[in-house]
Amino acid sequence: MARQVGPLKIVGRIENFCCYKMQGEYYIRMESSLTGRRFWTSKAFEGSGKSCGLLALASPLASKLYSTLPKERKGRSVFQKLTGKVKLLLKEGYDEEKIRHWFLKNYINDHREGKRRSTRESLHSKNDSTHVLKTMPRLIAYPSLPSLTRQKKHTIGRCGCSSVP
Repeated sequence: MARQVGPLKIVGRIENFCCYKMQGEYYIRMESSLTGRRFWTSKAFEGSGKSCGLLALASPLASKLYSTLPKERKGRSVFQKLTGKVKLLLKEGYDEEKIRHWFLKNYINDHREGKRRSTRESLHSKNDSTHVLKTMPRLIAYPSLPSLTRQKKHTIGRCGCSSVP
């Protein structure tokens, strides 16, 4: 992206150029050939679409789990790491209950005891805390996890053009 110079600043599209304002500065770039429709329907981006679908499932679940953490344990990096772990567990095929169990072992119980375990150790541990799982409310009301592939979606860029920046 190039910065616009001179007295005239443009926001919008001119032929295949996209002009926009971001954080008080004016920029111009060439319009991308990649559209939102192509991203969501093309086989070339199928893996990226599935990854987006997993993140769409992992983020609200991680958010609910994160809200149960004590204030002194919270932080942006903690939420980001938690979301990444939940996404990986969903990718491996774990359901919500196993993910909640993993969370309780790794973020609640182990930190009370000052221990750290790997994801695999805590998921396959025989020393579980089912009494806590039963008292913990259901986090997301999914009867089952929805399909990880999304329907076609159209994204509007910052400048109003139909390409993805």
